[in-house]
Amino acid sequence: MAFWNSRQQWYNCSPEQWQVLNITFAGILSEVTIFTSEEASGIVYRLGLIMFSLCMILSALRKFENGEVTDTVFCTDEDFNTALTIAQTYLQHSLLMFNNLPKQNEVMSFQSGDSKRKFFEALPEEFTRKQATELGSQFKLSARSVDEILKTATGVSLTKLKAGLYRKTQYGVNQ
Repeated sequence: MAFWNSRQQWYNCSPEQWQVLNITFAGILSEVTIFTSEEASGIVYRLGLIMFSLCMILSALRKFENGEVTDTVFCTDEDFNTALTIAQTYLQHSLLMFNNLPKQNEVMSFQSGDSKRKFFEALPEEFTRKQATELGSQFKLSARSVDEILKTATGVSLTKLKAGLYRKTQYGVNQ
């Protein structure tokens, strides 16, 4: 135990790892707000903190395993990628639970929670709002839900060409 209590210790990620973490979680946040709901964004913020905590834990274990005595420990790429894999798995489980926890006075029935994503993937590369709402009904999405998806995805995953006409984009860039 003296190994841990001997002095204050600092854990950090490399600048490249911070960049990967920020870009990855910005993309995840965008996808979750578009395809799940704005209320689920808290999952992503907590997951970012959990990801860094996992990096610290794995780095501390590696420090102990290697018998290092440095005060500052940087996360290895191996530990960073392990933490990221765990975080991505946790994200899927959290979204599944978010979509399946019963609301007040609601009977619980299991749903996959990806109908909005499947709807979006089924849209053609270029489409009208009318086509989108017709397709949305096949996925049990109301016209209002379709409009919300279109509004939220515009500028991120969609480009609005003119009133009622959209084109899918890849990360905000026209395909």
